Amino acid sequence: MLTKNFYLIKIYHIKSLLILITLLLLAACTVNTPIAYDNTIRSSNKVGKACGIGLLYFPPLVGQDQTIKAAKANGEIKEIYSIEKITDYYILFNKSCNTVKGQ
Repeated sequence: MLTKNFYLIKIYHIKSLLILITLLLLAACTVNTPIAYDNTIRSSNKVGKACGIGLLYFPPLVGQDQTIKAAKANGEIKEIYSIEKITDYYILFNKSCNTVKGQ
């Protein structure tokens, strides 16, 4: 009788732990920050993006070029109209992107 109750309690704790881990992995927050914007020009045909991933809310790791210059090159943009920084925060890591729009 004791072992049956022990296994039921053990299964209950494992299920609770799995649900808690799933909820923590799904938890996220996104921050969208406009850096520069030219409101006189309405059409921006091209979009360039440069992203990097960091661990535990630190900046992105070495070797990940997320500069505005890299985003401009990725979108083949000659003239920049707007710059945005978008950061997605998760429990163990964050993804930070610079988005450039222009022609």
